[in-house]
Amino acid sequence: MQRSYVQQGLSATPTAITTRHCINAYLADLAIVNGWRMVSFDRDFARFEGLERWRW
Repeated sequence: MQRSYVQQGLSATPTAITTRHCINAYLADLAIVNGWRMVSFDRDFARFEGLERWRW
């Protein structure tokens, strides 16, 4: 089973992940697991494979 983005980030060194990145990873995982499309102006979501994004 593939580890979630949140698990990957939390297992990294404590200084390697910021609060913003942790929140983005959580939101991306939530959307991927539920098959939702993410709508955001934040380009950081491009890093999450499998995340369907709608870009303005």
